[in-house]
Amino acid sequence: MRELSATELVVRRGSFELYCPAWTTDLGLTAVVGLNGAGKSTLLLALAGVLHPDVGQVIGATETVLLPQEANVRTSLKVGEYLAYLAMLRGIPRRDRAQAVEAALTQCGLRGKVDMKVSKLSGGWQRRVAIAQALLVRGRVALLDEPTVSLDVSASRSVWQLLQETGQNRPVVVASHEASAVLEFADSIIPVSNGVVGSSIPGHKLRTAYADSGLSPEAFLLAAMASGEAA
Repeated sequence: MRELSATELVVRRGSFELYCPAWTTDLGLTAVVGLNGAGKSTLLLALAGVLHPDVGQVIGATETVLLPQEANVRTSLKVGEYLAYLAMLRGIPRRDRAQAVEAALTQCGLRGKVDMKVSKLSGGWQRRVAIAQALLVRGRVALLDEPTVSLDVSASRSVWQLLQETGQNRPVVVASHEASAVLEFADSIIPVSNGVVGSSIPGHKLRTAYADSGLSPEAFLLAAMASGEAA
């Protein structure tokens, strides 16, 4: 498993400052949660090496693959052709490309769509293609920013199930505002509030507390962050 870590990280973007006291990425699905503007996207960009920290250092940024929130799959290529093309661009050796594409297709449930044009797929299936291209290079830490944005409830749940399964074999970090999905699927949850990254808390611990809370998922996570439960 590739290591991704950081200590005493500070990233400044204009008047906004993100502070991450410590970061380590473990096997499983990690959800980064927080209100809009809290710093979730900035954190992922810094971990991926897209933004350079003003203080501190990210170790392992070159071993990540980032799927930004605005990522769109716009191509007239067939699914299999598109992934093979991206495998070439990612520098995967020719002898390994077919196996890498096949693994991504299988992992993302796309084998039945391999000969379909990406442009003809529904939004949910296109999002699966986007995730598949992020998983082409084995072992890398997958960083996904709001991967279910604009998807309907059914498609969103399907993607979360896929990410949970993917996390069994590699670290997957997802920035999301979907409280109910985070509580159901995440192995660990990391809050970001006003530019400060909190400590990781096991997903099962929050699920137990949530079951006894009587609150909505959104209200529970907000209350947990405000009280320091998830910090």
